[in-house]
Amino acid sequence: MSDDQKEIYYVIAPNRESAMNSPYMEAFHASGKQVLFCYAQIDEFAMRNLGSYKSKDIVGIESSKLGEQNKGNEDGLTQDQCSNLGRWIKKNFGDHINKVDITYRLVKHPAVLVDHQSQAIRMYLKALGEDAKTPAQAIQINPNHNIIKGLYKIVKGLDDDELDSNTKDINEKMAKIITKQLINNAFIAAGILDDPREMLTNSNLVLELSLGYKDNVNDYEYNAPNISTYESPTKDLEDTITAHAEEMEQTNAGKESKAKIVEEAEVLQ
Repeated sequence: MSDDQKEIYYVIAPNRESAMNSPYMEAFHASGKQVLFCYAQIDEFAMRNLGSYKSKDIVGIESSKLGEQNKGNEDGLTQDQCSNLGRWIKKNFGDHINKVDITYRLVKHPAVLVDHQSQAIRMYLKALGEDAKTPAQAIQINPNHNIIKGLYKIVKGLDDDELDSNTKDINEKMAKIITKQLINNAFIAAGILDDPREMLTNSNLVLELSLGYKDNVNDYEYNAPNISTYESPTKDLEDTITAHAEEMEQTNAGKESKAKIVEEAEVLQ
């Protein structure tokens, strides 16, 4: 690890390929910063408990701000255009998206969720028998990506008085289908889409649209991922999670995981 890297970054993923293809890794590919790959869910608890190592903070790449200082391309959307699109997304998908911001850390991906509950915590809540439902999320959109630019163009056209009502209706439903898939993909990348089969119908509609077929657009129904009400974990439950996590670290698996992390941190040094 280079001397100018002030933090130890990590990512939890099922395998190396998944980690490398994560949208959260894009800023690290560009910067050359090293990232510690962790393949066990218990590593999330170990990392949080470690907190720092040799005066370097341990930071998950999903919460990292790396790449936020990048600048947009001239042909990308402006801040105002992104704000207008963000308001439309929140208006139509408010059950699942409560905040839309702009980001320049993405290259190949159009959007990512931020400040979300980790997949490890969600899995642990379920293991405790708790109902780990998903609250509305904060999403960041890439103003340089063709999907975001194309979506903005459709949404902006909905205010065009020269378009007939039927065309506007079809375009609005197209925009909702595309946005729903955008949200689904962001949920999957963040590891918080409980059942990917929920998105199959919408995925098929997107494929039909890409082939020029709009016959089934009128069959669109709003049904974004994980529709449910959400109650934040109580303080007692949070204490229980912490206590169980500490107990897990005392098991052989937990001790081996933590020891392995420390060993790999030594390698990064």
